[in-house]
Amino acid sequence: MGDPVGDIIGDYRGFVAQQHARLLARGIDIRPYPLSHLAVRVAEWDQYVHMRTLLERNATANLENLWNGRPISKILLVTPL
Repeated sequence: MGDPVGDIIGDYRGFVAQQHARLLARGIDIRPYPLSHLAVRVAEWDQYVHMRTLLERNATANLENLWNGRPISKILLVTPL
C-alpha cells in the first residue's frame, strides 16, 4: 500500500525518531506519548496550496487558519501517522 503522506511530506518517521533521540539525550523521554501534531513548512504560497491539496486527498477534514501571520491547514488524516 505504501505511505501516501510520506510520499508528500518526506521522511517524517526519521524526523520524529531524530527528535525523540535529541530529547532523550537531554533526559526527556517522550516515547510513552503519542504524536498528536506534525507541522510541515514550505517557502512559497504555491507550494503550500499544492501540498495542502495533496494532503486533503488523504484526509477527512481540514481547518485552515493563520498562525503568526502564516496560513496553516490543520488536516485530519484518514489514517493517523
